[in-house]
Amino acid sequence: MGKRLLRGWIEQPLLSSTLINRRLNAVESLVKQTIVRGDLIDELGYVADMERLMTRTVYGSATPKEIYTLAQTCDRLPSLRKQAESCGCPELAELAARIDPLEDIKARIFAAVDPEAPSTLKDGGVIAKGYHAEVDELRSIRDNTKGVLAQLEARLRQETGIPKLKIAYNHVYGYYIEVSNSYKSMVPETYIRKQTLTTGERYITQELKELESKILGAHERLITLERRLFDELLESISAQLDRIQRTANAVAQLDVLTALAQVATENNY
Repeated sequence: MGKRLLRGWIEQPLLSSTLINRRLNAVESLVKQTIVRGDLIDELGYVADMERLMTRTVYGSATPKEIYTLAQTCDRLPSLRKQAESCGCPELAELAARIDPLEDIKARIFAAVDPEAPSTLKDGGVIAKGYHAEVDELRSIRDNTKGVLAQLEARLRQETGIPKLKIAYNHVYGYYIEVSNSYKSMVPETYIRKQTLTTGERYITQELKELESKILGAHERLITLERRLFDELLESISAQLDRIQRTANAVAQLDVLTALAQVATENNY
């Protein structure tokens, strides 16, 4: 951002001596304050190109990693602001006041996006754990189908009092509950008979049908849901474009002023 701004300052030089002196005052203050200048240079090294990131966000082409990088940049803003304020220079204090910490945006991204999110959305793994209940449920079903079925089986045994109730699967009937003949009288009325065997009965329930649908389509539904949630996140960030652009411009100015001060020091200008 600073590179583009510096080019703009060179291509469109100031004509007002008042504005020129204000800029020089800021540079002079940073020249004199070596420690603050060094701290600012270090901090600015962690700042991503917020302007480019926002362009990609508004157009819906930003990747999960890029959005997480935006949040990491927001995490640096309070420190940048504090360092600029500490110079005791009115021009830098005014610039610092224009740096919005963007705490709400940072918090929203950190809550929504997994720190290890891949570069693309095609394989999932983008939405952070705990952000959306259905995402967590679908992941659990996809990654632990046997465990989910075992939990349901144990709960149904407890609810019905049928110790040998079991849940099984075949390609014809899908998932079903099997009860031996000796326990048929204990089967709840809500169970729907699916198949009669010589040794017992097979049933389905509404809950098991819904679980089967989730298991068989968990991965596809998960990818679709993550894509929708990520798109919603991009829209919510895009709605704050003006705030982010104002902050990006202030950070870019701070970057250029700090660079000019560093160059002036190194070259004894």
